Amino acid sequence: MPLIHGKAKLEIRCIDSRDDWREKYDIRVPVVECDGQVISEYPLNLSSVQKFLARTAQIDK
Repeated sequence: MPLIHGKAKLEIRCIDSRDDWREKYDIRVPVVECDGQVISEYPLNLSSVQKFLARTAQIDK
């Protein structure tokens, strides 16, 4: 994915594969999280994801 290429590791999970995920996330999918912190949820907020990636890039320097 060009948005995160070289900035973060992306792990895609199917909420239907686990009952606890289905109960937790339900209609909030897609959910973008990092270390338990919700970055964005349905509807996907591209601006929030971009800001998170920018902050992450600053920390890594």
